Amino acid sequence: GKWVQWAQEGVPDGWEVKLQTSSNGKSSSKMAFRNREGHVYCSLQAIFQKPPKFQFLTESRSTQYAMTKRKNSTAYRCNCDASAAIFCDSEECLNYSIKVECDESCPLGDMCLNQRLRRRMLIENRIEYMGEKGWGFVNLEDVAPGQLIGEYCGELIDANEKRRRLESDYAENENFYLLDVEKDLTIDATKKGSVTRFINHSCDPNAKAEKWTVDGVERIGVFAIKHILSGSEVT
Repeated sequence: GKWVQWAQEGVPDGWEVKLQTSSNGKSSSKMAFRNREGHVYCSLQAIFQKPPKFQFLTESRSTQYAMTKRKNSTAYRCNCDASAAIFCDSEECLNYSIKVECDESCPLGDMCLNQRLRRRMLIENRIEYMGEKGWGFVNLEDVAPGQLIGEYCGELIDANEKRRRLESDYAENENFYLLDVEKDLTIDATKKGSVTRFINHSCDPNAKAEKWTVDGVERIGVFAIKHILSGSEVT
C-alpha cells in the first residue's frame, strides 16, 4: 500500500514523518504519517516485514481435542438440468436449498456449481496491512453476491481447549482467530489455518460465514453478500 511505497520512495509533499513516542518519552515501533487531516499510524514491522508466520492449511485438521464430525446426512441426487439452465446454484436444487453440496452422483457432473468447498475454490487475493486493524484480506477480482470467497480452515478444538487457549496461550495476544462451528466444536486458525483468517470484522460487512455440509462434514465457507470490486478489503 501507500505506506510501503512511501517507505521505499520517500514521503510525498505536504506530509511529515514522526516516530510515535510513549508517555515516558521513549520511541516506539510506530510511525506517524501526518497531513492536514490528522494522523495515520502504522507499525514499522508492518512496513518492512511480512505478516506473522502461520502454517497454511487447505482443510481443517482434527486434533487430540476434537475430531472431524461426520453426520449421516448425505447429498441427494438432484434433478437439476443444464438444458433448463439449472446448474445446482439456486434454491431449485434440493441440495443447495438445504446448504448441502452435491457429490459425484450429481447428474450435471463437472457442470455442477454446487461443489465449491469440495473443489477448494478461492478467489485471487493478497494480504495487506490495514493500519490499526492489522493485516487484511483484499480480493483481486470482482466478486458477485453469493460467490464463495474461500473456506475458513484451521485446527478443530472442543470447548475446553478453546477456553484453555483463551485463558493461557492467547491471554496476552490480541490477534487470534477462532470461529465456532457448533456448541462443542471450534476452528482455531491462529497458528494453522487458511488465508481467510485475515478477513477482519466490520460493522458494515461485505461477506459472511456460512455452514455447509460436504460428504456429511460441516465446513465453513466465506461468501460475498454484496458486489465486491477488485482491490477491496473483504470483511
